[in-house]
Amino acid sequence: MRRILLDTNVLLLYLVGISVPQHLSWKRLAEFDVDDVKRLQHEARGHKHVGLPNLLTEASNFLGAGKDEAFQGAAMLLRNYCQKLDESFLPSMGLAKHPLYTRLGLSDTAIYCLSDSEMKVVTVDFELSGLLIEKGVHVVNLRHYKTPRGR
Repeated sequence: MRRILLDTNVLLLYLVGISVPQHLSWKRLAEFDVDDVKRLQHEARGHKHVGLPNLLTEASNFLGAGKDEAFQGAAMLLRNYCQKLDESFLPSMGLAKHPLYTRLGLSDTAIYCLSDSEMKVVTVDFELSGLLIEKGVHVVNLRHYKTPRGR
C-alpha cells in the first residue's frame, strides 16, 4: 500500500472536512472549501497515512484541548487519527543541521527528509512542493487545483 503524508494545514482540512464538515468555516481552514475536501479524499484513498511528531504537534496546537479546544470534539479528531497512522520520528538535532532547515523550518525539513519516491505528500506550500518534486516525490499541492489555467 502506498503511503501519504499530509502537511499541517492539509491534515487539519482532512480531519475537520471529513469528520465534521460543518466546521470548515473554522478560521484555520478559511482558505479551503468543500471541493478541497473532495480532492483530498480522492488523493488519500487507498493510502496508508504517515505522520511526524512535528506535524501532529502543530495540528494539536491549532485544534487545542479542554477549554482551549477550537470547537467541541476537535482534540478527539486528532486522537482518532493518531491511532491509525504510521508515525516516524526524526530527531530535531539532525533536522536543524540540515541545509534546508533555515529555509523551511523544522516541520517542512522533516517532511523533506522523510519523503521518498514511494510516498505522496499533500501540501499547500509552494516552496516545499517544488523541492519535493525535484527530489522525485509525488506531490499534490491543493492550491494548484485553484490556479486558473491560461487559455
